[in-house]
Formats: sequence, C-alpha cells, structure tokens
Amino acid sequence: MADIVSGLHSGADDYVTKPFDPEELRARVRVGERVLNLQSSLSTKLVALENALVNEHVLQHLLPVCPSCKGHRDNVEYWHEVQDYLSTHREAGDYQQICLHCQNGNSSKHTAPQKS
Repeated sequence: MADIVSGLHSGADDYVTKPFDPEELRARVRVGERVLNLQSSLSTKLVALENALVNEHVLQHLLPVCPSCKGHRDNVEYWHEVQDYLSTHREAGDYQQICLHCQNGNSSKHTAPQKS
C-alpha cells in the first residue's frame, strides 16, 4: 500500500496491480477518456470565456454621447467633454472617424437616419 500512495504522490493518476482483470482495465481506460474529454471541454470553454472578457472590456469603453454637444455621460450622470474621457482612458482607442458626408465636403448635408 505504501508503494501505491508513493506513486500517487509522485504524480500517477491511477494504478493497476498484476495480475489485472481485463474488464477493470477497460473501465479504467474509459474513466481516463472521460477525464481527457472533460479537460478538453473545459479548455474550449476557458478560451470562449477569455474572448468574452476581452469583448466585455471593449464594450465598457463605449460612450453615451450627446448628438447635440458631443459631450459624454459618466456613471453618475455628469456630462463631460469627450476629449476629457479619452485623455484618461487610452484603451478606448482611436475614436475619431470622418463620416462620408464630411469626407466628400458635404458636412451641411447630414440627414437623420431613415426609419424602416
């Protein structure tokens, strides 16, 4: 029994004594397969959770922006300039993009989105 305990403490996951029962060996192999399948499933789910966490982190930095003054609202309902937010939150990335109207020199031709 001391050899078994020593082997398990050394990193063995299971053991089989000789002579062995073929049915017991098959059952132990099936247990090992189940453990490997569970480990693989957990690894896949861990990757999915890590990706979801990255996406959640990105979404946290989307801003509620006033279409009139271009100010943004913080968590306690105070309005601030967008530049103030971006100067303290570098992870928000490159937010400035020029719309097609302005690119074409038609900035006065902005129209409200059409309702469908």
